[in-house]
Amino acid sequence: MQLDTIQFHLLNAAKVHLDTRWDYDNVISPFYRLYLVTEGSGKVYHSSKEYILKPGFLYLIPSFTYGRYICQDFQTQYYLGVMEEIGEAGSVFDHYHFHHEVRATAIDEDLFQRIIELNPNRHLINDDPKSYDNYTTLSTFKSKNHSLSPSCSLETNGLIRILFSRFIRQAKISEGNTISESKILESTKFIRQNLHMDLTVQMVADAVNLSADYYSSLFQKTFGIRPLKYIQSRKIERAQVLLASTKDPLAVIAEKIGLEYVSYFSRLFKAHTGKTPGEYRKDLWGKR
Repeated sequence: MQLDTIQFHLLNAAKVHLDTRWDYDNVISPFYRLYLVTEGSGKVYHSSKEYILKPGFLYLIPSFTYGRYICQDFQTQYYLGVMEEIGEAGSVFDHYHFHHEVRATAIDEDLFQRIIELNPNRHLINDDPKSYDNYTTLSTFKSKNHSLSPSCSLETNGLIRILFSRFIRQAKISEGNTISESKILESTKFIRQNLHMDLTVQMVADAVNLSADYYSSLFQKTFGIRPLKYIQSRKIERAQVLLASTKDPLAVIAEKIGLEYVSYFSRLFKAHTGKTPGEYRKDLWGKR
């Protein structure tokens, strides 16, 4: 993936003062969160690790990741909610390793302030994720972004990119330096393009002219998971976006991710998220 192809869209931005009411569990959102803590402390649990939120540090919480958020006393933070436009090449997280906690630079607070200045009235009325991880909120961010002038839009995107650059480490695999790496990159693109199909490992392996066994071994060596698990994860991610941002019936969403039966879709979704699709949507839309 070429970094200049990444497309970010701002959802919300503000500086907030939090207290013990900032206490939320089982938060799984289809967008990234970026925090800059300036005072106080807190805790965020995600990606199987607990992060102590400290003044002078930046934090990145990936999308589609279970999160637990706690403020035991008080905390002042800047925050951004950012949606990544995922194309055929997949998410930037598919291709690069990221830090989730880094020390802020001298200008980072100015960057947050400038984003807020360019995008007024993007603050969250309610800190509870259930109040904004829903169709109504996620479907309005595009109109707000489209209302920006070209110069404000370009500057906002540039500032978001600068903040994301603080976290990026290195590519998971190089852009096709070997034939094997090229095949793996080609296969992830094929998967993204065909999530509406009933994909099998054999189908993907055939698409990149490899045997299924060799492809599975190579894929697991590269990404640390089996290709079938990767396919299922991408389908569930797509379903989460559709559940949050559309009013499509479950049968339609199942069809859009290549699953014939709603019952199987529900079992697979619950295995990955701990909730059925109906429960997930109800939790997202429960407070609007």
